[in-house]
Amino acid sequence: MNRVLYLVMAGGRGERLRPLTDYCPKPLLRFGPSGRVIDFTLYNCLASGGGDVVVLTQYLSDMVKGYLGVKWGPAFSEQGTRLEILAGKRAQKGGYRGTADAVYQALKMRDDSSEEYVVVLAGDHVYQMDYWHMIRFHQLHGGQATVGAVECDPSEAYRFGIIKSRDDGKILSFHEKPRGIKRIVPPGKKPLASMGIYVFTKKYLMDCLEIIRKDGFYDFGKYVLPEMAASGEAWTYIFLQPDGTAGHWRDIGDLLSYWQSHMELLNGGCNDLYSSSSPFGNPAHGLMEPPLSAVHLIREQENGARRIRNSLVSENARIEGALVNNSVIGPGVHIEDDALVLRSVILDGAVIRRNARVLDSVVEPLVTVNSGWQSGPQRGLRATHAKTEEGMPPISINSARGSHST
Repeated sequence: MNRVLYLVMAGGRGERLRPLTDYCPKPLLRFGPSGRVIDFTLYNCLASGGGDVVVLTQYLSDMVKGYLGVKWGPAFSEQGTRLEILAGKRAQKGGYRGTADAVYQALKMRDDSSEEYVVVLAGDHVYQMDYWHMIRFHQLHGGQATVGAVECDPSEAYRFGIIKSRDDGKILSFHEKPRGIKRIVPPGKKPLASMGIYVFTKKYLMDCLEIIRKDGFYDFGKYVLPEMAASGEAWTYIFLQPDGTAGHWRDIGDLLSYWQSHMELLNGGCNDLYSSSSPFGNPAHGLMEPPLSAVHLIREQENGARRIRNSLVSENARIEGALVNNSVIGPGVHIEDDALVLRSVILDGAVIRRNARVLDSVVEPLVTVNSGWQSGPQRGLRATHAKTEEGMPPISINSARGSHST
C-alpha cells in the first residue's frame, strides 16, 4: 500500500456560525448528542488507514490541540499512525494566508519523501467515507488530482466550487462559488459540487503550489483547482455509498446548515451516519467509537408527564416532565417540567426552565431559557435569525451569555 498523508483543514474562524463560534472553534462544535464536527473527518481517516494525519489549525488552535490530543491521539497511536497538530502560528509570517498556503507550508515542514499521495480534507464536514476508494480511483485514472463531488441543488450552487466535467470524470473547468451556472451545468442535470476533499500526487501538488505562490495566490478553490483543471490533470470522484446511492455529505458552513443537518439526522436523511461498527475494510471499531450512535436515538418514550419523540438525547441529559420532539439534546442539558422543545438543538449544559417554549432553535451552551420564554419564527429575545430558503423556518439562536426572561 502506497504511503498517504492526510491533511485536515481546521483553521477557519466560522464567521457564519457566530455566535456559536465566538468561544468555540468551528471544528469543535457539538454535532449530535455526543460528537464534534471534526470527529467525522478524523474517524474517516482512522478507519481508512494508510497514513499519518496532520491537522492544520489557526483560530483557537490551543483548544483544538487539547481536544485532539486527548480524544484522538491515543487511537491513532494504537493503529500505528501519527496525529500531528500544526498551528498557523508556527508557519511563516505567523499564520496561513489561505488554504493552499496552509497545505504548502505543512508539506514543506514535514518533507517526508516516502509519501506519494496527499489527501486534503476539511474539518467542518459531516459524512462517512472510505478514502481508499477515492485514492484507488486516483491511481487508476492516471491524472494528478482528484476532486470528491456530490450533486447539489441549483439554488445552493453559489456556496460551493462547481465542476464541469466529461462523462468519464475528467474535469474541464472548476468554478469557485459561481454567480450563475447556465454555462457550467448541462440542461436537465444538477450541479456537481466539490466536497472539499482532494487527492493529489504529492510531487505534482508541490510543483503547482510553488507556481501559484510566485503569483501571490494562496487559495485552492480560486486558483489551484482551476489551474489543474485547465492543465487536464484533474478528475472527478462521485461520492456514492456501497449500494450505489448518493453518499450523505453536508458542509456545516452556517447556522442554517448546522440546524438542517441535525433535522436530517432525525428524519432519516442520513441513516448511514448511524453506526455501531465501522463499515470500512480497515475497521476503526475498537479503537474509536463513531461520532454518532443509534443508541442515543429515542423514537418514542413516555414516562408520566415526560414525553420524548424522535429525538437524539445524550445519556447524561436530564429531562423531567417535558415534551421533547424532533430535537437533539446535548450533554449536561436540563429540561424542566412542562417545557416544550420542538425541532431544536440544545447544546451542552443549557437549561430549559418550566413552561419555556423552544421551537426551531439552536440554544447555545450554558444558556438558561427562563420560564414563560418563547422562541420561534416570530419571537426571540436577543435572537439572531439566519436567512432561509422559502418555506423553511427561521433559526433563532439564543445568543446572550446568561439567562433569558420575558
